[in-house]
Amino acid sequence: MKISSENATKPTWMVGQRQTLQILGTRERLDFFDFYIIPLAKKLKECGVFGVSSDEYLSYAEQNRKEWEQRGEEIVQDMIQKVEEQKNGIMVLG
Repeated sequence: MKISSENATKPTWMVGQRQTLQILGTRERLDFFDFYIIPLAKKLKECGVFGVSSDEYLSYAEQNRKEWEQRGEEIVQDMIQKVEEQKNGIMVLG
């Protein structure tokens, strides 16, 4: 990322946000669920460390993956829009 005087006036968390949000495509986000989140939830269920909550964790992971598959691009575009609005000094509520 190029450092500029424009970036110096932004909060640190905002510098490079648009690029960061766009770097990870839908496939990469789904792969994160498929190869990390869901297998981890399954292992937690198998070892029983969280008792009956483990079933819920696995269910939530699978539901979240499905939502990212269906609405992932929309969610990222909304996040980018909010960052852009904040960059332009527009108050974003909710």
